[in-house]
Amino acid sequence: MKNILSFLLLPAIAATGFSQAQPNYLFNDRVDVFTNNADMGLKCISWNSGALYLGNCSDSSGRSGTSLTFYDTTGIRQWSKNYFYPGYSYLQGFALCAQNNSSFYIAGNATADSSSQSDCFFAKFDSNGDSLFFSFFGDSLYNDTRSIISFSSDTLLLLTNTTSATNSNLYSISLSKTDTLGNIVGNRSFVYSSRFGSQVMVDGSNRILVGGNQSISQVFINVYDLQMNYSTTWAYNYPMFDSFRSFILTNNNIFICSTVWLHYPPNPNYFDAAYIRKLNLAGTVLANITIGRTQLDLDAVNICEVDTTLLALGAYSGGTNYIYFLNYSPDTICKAETWCTSGPGIMMDLCMLPGNKIAAVGYVSPYPFGTTEDHWCFLTTNALDFLTSQCGYVNSTEEIIAENTMSIFPDPAADQLTIKMNFSENEKLELGIFNSLGEKIYCRKFSCSPGETKTTVDVSEFSPGIYFIRLQTDGKEYFLKKFVVAK
Repeated sequence: MKNILSFLLLPAIAATGFSQAQPNYLFNDRVDVFTNNADMGLKCISWNSGALYLGNCSDSSGRSGTSLTFYDTTGIRQWSKNYFYPGYSYLQGFALCAQNNSSFYIAGNATADSSSQSDCFFAKFDSNGDSLFFSFFGDSLYNDTRSIISFSSDTLLLLTNTTSATNSNLYSISLSKTDTLGNIVGNRSFVYSSRFGSQVMVDGSNRILVGGNQSISQVFINVYDLQMNYSTTWAYNYPMFDSFRSFILTNNNIFICSTVWLHYPPNPNYFDAAYIRKLNLAGTVLANITIGRTQLDLDAVNICEVDTTLLALGAYSGGTNYIYFLNYSPDTICKAETWCTSGPGIMMDLCMLPGNKIAAVGYVSPYPFGTTEDHWCFLTTNALDFLTSQCGYVNSTEEIIAENTMSIFPDPAADQLTIKMNFSENEKLELGIFNSLGEKIYCRKFSCSPGETKTTVDVSEFSPGIYFIRLQTDGKEYFLKKFVVAK
């Protein structure tokens, strides 16, 4: 008996319509916060053994508010609520975090009635989604809170951007520590030219890291100590547009997810590809990968850790959404399509829950496209089950192949590849060959009798590289082999 390779994932099952049933989902839900008004899901986090979703909404009078929806891990919606604040025509949450299972916090932006100034707000909620307090602050014309994290057992850290009243290209990136009652207990501001912070984290080296964009072609990470003193900036350039989306810290590496343009001249309405950078803890780029298509737009959403071997990247193109699975190299292993069952949906965020469940949130418009939107959120079963159904995923630690079931030669191959199979009974077979990106490039169906069967495949037109054979029987068993084409 022999293990084939550590992980092998095969290509996605294409979506064929909005009403098609999707296996391995605990729910795929459309949430209408306000009938005939715009609702949009923005963020999701793992909280209280379930999925907590943050979005925005509007009422019939045109006021903009914040919405929250909570599902348990069985896929049952526990509550869905919306929030408006007296005296404010605009109240939009952009950031979400939790310190324990009894409460959570959101932060965002607010505009008072008859005012042009955008303030920041910070709010706390109990486990039923009822607000405990709202705290408002801001000392410039434009304040924009983008990220909030738990800093210690009794403090949180907020990332806010403010714009100079006299120069719109000058941004102040502010780090604010607050207590659990909404009081600011520490604040530092740093003025930069055209630099906008999007996410804050604390790494294992007792540093605060702020990721974002400088102008439209440079991604940066600012480094601060825990007292919020500035240390240095790591800057990364892409030839054209490079828009920061998120970063994560895992396995002593930092992975930055951004969206880039690959074509010229750039079109501001279309993003070409997702771009992943892998850094060490000194900020040095160890590897990078471009993911997506070069002719149509693909906009990255977020990257998160699935387990110690896999990362998940959310992205969308038009009305089609994708979850790309990557190893830590990083290399793309699989692309799974996901879609809303009741209309064209756009994914805005994804996160991981206990039990390796994948949660995501976004919005969906009526079909055909209309002027109103509803929240769209889904939760998968275990990520490996989702991969199996959506990508043909096989984990070789679970799938074992008998040495005498299938053999291939020669390996490496240049012109002809011979595949020898041995079965104990009549079988209906499907033979597929996939490249290293998980794209099926060859498929043939045939039957075989008990005993040894040989077949050949012409690989003379295959590009040099690594390929995988999947032999699937009528009983849905998978037998897998890796081979190399060399010229």
